Amino acid sequence: MIHAAQIAEQRARQHSIRSCWRYVKEALLQANVVDTYPGTTYAKQAGDELINKHGFRRLSINDPFKAPIGSVIVYGGRGAGHVEIRTNDGFVSDFESPTPSKRPLLGIFVKPT
Repeated sequence: MIHAAQIAEQRARQHSIRSCWRYVKEALLQANVVDTYPGTTYAKQAGDELINKHGFRRLSINDPFKAPIGSVIVYGGRGAGHVEIRTNDGFVSDFESPTPSKRPLLGIFVKPT
């Protein structure tokens, strides 16, 4: 999962282009964390799909700053939600940020090795 974070960091832009879930899906697939491209449309649906189809588990922590490097953090709220990967320096999806999203946290997910 750390490799997925590295891939996402390399591809990230300075500002969001509203494609967070697509960028995270592509990083997970390219890093071989998932076997198939996730099919859900909205970022806020990511957690359920990662658990049900890709072998992830939800952590019991609720602080994105305490999330392990490489974990997938899913947020809800209005619209599509948001998803990002925890990195050494912060959080990344289609853009990098030193702070997590301000949207309501739905869960922090990892894939057991």
